[in-house]
Amino acid sequence: MVNKLKCDPLKNNLLFFKVPDSEEETPNDCKSSIFHILQDKMKIDNARENIALASVERMGRFKSENTRPVVVKFEKFDDREKVRKSCSNLKNTAIGVAPHFPKDIADKRKALRGAFKKAKDEKKKAYFRYDKLFINDVEFVPGPQA
Repeated sequence: MVNKLKCDPLKNNLLFFKVPDSEEETPNDCKSSIFHILQDKMKIDNARENIALASVERMGRFKSENTRPVVVKFEKFDDREKVRKSCSNLKNTAIGVAPHFPKDIADKRKALRGAFKKAKDEKKKAYFRYDKLFINDVEFVPGPQA
């Protein structure tokens, strides 16, 4: 219940990774880059007309050695889901998309990612629910760290 309350303000957000970045980038440039990705790379028809974005912002300060993630807030959850479900079209690109979670939940999910990938490689049903990993519908509890 607490996790749901923490995540609720972020439910319409997605994070975009490896979107080309520049020091001179304006908020409109960033928004245009996202629409370019939605339409040309994710194959969403008429994205500018059909997808309503509430805001598009870079996280952190510009550093030339890496790209900053982009937080995209959608006006409608349905638009967010349409974009999320189109992520398979990004397979042969460097760009990645992930749901936006509070830092503590994101850190827990990151720690469980190895077990998630192992389960998927073994063709098991694996999924996250907030900060918990389920494998074959049973919550995965990691063993003690060595």
